[in-house]
Amino acid sequence: MSRVALLLSFVGPLLLSKFLLESFERNPSFLDRLVVFCLSWPIAREIRLRLEQRDLRARASSRGALLAPLVSSPLPFGLSVLLTRLRMIHSGSPGDVIHLFNSRVPKPIHPDQPTKVFRSRVMGVETIWTIDHDDAKYFLSTGFPNFGKSPLFKAGFRRLLGDGVFASDQRGLWAWHRSLTRPHFVRERIADVVAMEEHSHRVATWLSTQTDLGKSVDIQDIFARYTLTVGTQHLFGRCVDSLNDLIHDRIQTGPNAADFAQNFVAAQHWAIINSLLLHPLLISLGFRIRDRATEEVRQVVDTLVQDASLSLASQIKKTNESDSSDQVEGGTASENLLDHLLTSGCSKELVRQECLNILLAARDTTASLLSSCIYELARDSPRKTAMWRKLKDEVERLGSGIDVTLDQVRELKYLRAVLNESLRLHPPVWANTRHAFEDDVLPSGVFVPAGTDCRFFIREFQRNPEVWGKDAEEFDPDRWIDSRKALQVKDPFSFQPFSAGPRICLGQQFGKETSYLERSSICLRAQCF
Repeated sequence: MSRVALLLSFVGPLLLSKFLLESFERNPSFLDRLVVFCLSWPIAREIRLRLEQRDLRARASSRGALLAPLVSSPLPFGLSVLLTRLRMIHSGSPGDVIHLFNSRVPKPIHPDQPTKVFRSRVMGVETIWTIDHDDAKYFLSTGFPNFGKSPLFKAGFRRLLGDGVFASDQRGLWAWHRSLTRPHFVRERIADVVAMEEHSHRVATWLSTQTDLGKSVDIQDIFARYTLTVGTQHLFGRCVDSLNDLIHDRIQTGPNAADFAQNFVAAQHWAIINSLLLHPLLISLGFRIRDRATEEVRQVVDTLVQDASLSLASQIKKTNESDSSDQVEGGTASENLLDHLLTSGCSKELVRQECLNILLAARDTTASLLSSCIYELARDSPRKTAMWRKLKDEVERLGSGIDVTLDQVRELKYLRAVLNESLRLHPPVWANTRHAFEDDVLPSGVFVPAGTDCRFFIREFQRNPEVWGKDAEEFDPDRWIDSRKALQVKDPFSFQPFSAGPRICLGQQFGKETSYLERSSICLRAQCF
């Protein structure tokens, strides 16, 4: 919605009220004025919406396209749509909203076919929702130049992510941000990550001890701690050791890891709430919901940046004196992301923003993958037991695990298949949003007006029976080894847990290698399941 339309949303009722009151033959009383004013809002809104819809239908028709069916809302202003989304997020199953919305489409485009694209309207702001595989491919590749980051997303995450790589788009500083951080994620750097092996061993040993004691463990919590610990050490060179709050195997130094972990999760929660509740008019006025957790996270990272900056002179001297054999693309193999950003000439504020952007991806996505993998393998069934045994047999061929290298782990085909199948059924980022810069038409034939957010669901088309077969809902790692693998080779966009196209995840290799090491370490050192 344009700012002019937003302005009319407020000015229109006032003008309508004035017109109606002037038509009174007598001087209107206070009660008359109040009633007219209250009635003018829904009347003016309905007039504006009808005019907008007529304009949209004309623009769509001129392009040979159709408008997506509108999700019905029992409550005014589309509030039932908003409340449904908030309820789904609170329940931990935000992806289920697509099925609920689908049941609220009164007039599908094709009555004899399931609806794959529809739109919702909340407070006058429309969003297009799609589970069409070709539409997603269009957002990420063919139509990429016309689709950027949503202003609602950028506004909601502004305090946490700033203008970092995830909050910028191709019409901003996106390409520059990627070129700035890409050198740190080349293969040569990732292969030199000692932190992964060190902390994988800590987790596997602790899990083995808990199993011997007959205690249950919260796998999701331990992996969230593990990825935060590994992520901060690898990216910042300074470990926020949230594992130690659980394992208690070393003396804690640096920032309070427990507080940082809790604040980091809370900050993301508030960012999501901001992106859902903020209206475009409030965004244009600079309104934000501020929270203490985000400020605490910013302060901790600012401290890490300051400490790194103070010791940078000696690090640069040591780097200049190192053997040329230590050089890799983008700098020395021992240089971490924080040092790399500081030496690039960025301001400390931009360094903090970039670090938080990368940490958000490194921590949450990898923890989700590891948790989903254990969730599937630990489910009680003879078939899952056979999968676990097959995985352990493959990993145990590496030996004791003391000198296991990443190159060896990469050769474990069944481990790779297990991780890929976990990513297919449980993608860490289950949906994504793009914002249309100009009017466009999706491959599904749906018209997208300029300024509209389009939300596509990765989880849905990674479970599409038309692509993955009738057993698409089943966990079957063998599909990545047998002839069914040809499905993914034929159409790479059918599997995109790390996104695809020009915005494909820079850290996908880091996430995979972390998962390989952690899964192989558990198989080698623990008999947990």
